[in-house]
Order: sequence, then structure tokens, then C-alpha cells
Amino acid sequence: MSRYLMSKERLMPNAVFNPIESICGHFAGRGINKADNKFIDGNLKNLLAQKQQKQRIDRQIL
Repeated sequence: MSRYLMSKERLMPNAVFNPIESICGHFAGRGINKADNKFIDGNLKNLLAQKQQKQRIDRQIL
């Protein structure tokens, strides 16, 4: 991980650095590679599921 990203990580304690390992280089994530799309979709689904779970827990506490 670069020093720049490591310094920014401290500003966002809940952030997760999860780079796309792609053969497309800087073009990764633009919808042109099925493996990239699958990686992004999976990570977004996990993120949204975590948010929904947190909202359920918050409602139970209230």
C-alpha cells in the first residue's frame, strides 16, 4: 500500500482499501472486463449488506 493511501486511511478509520486486481490496469472498473465487474459487484453487495445489518442493529437498540 502506498504511503499516500496509508496516511488517508487514518482519516477514515472504517475505510477498506480493496484494489481491483485487473489485467486492464487503469481501465479497470469501466465495465469492459467481466472479472472486474464481478469483483466490483461482489464488493458492493457486501458493503450494502453490512450497511443493512448495521441499520437493523441500530433499530433494535432504539
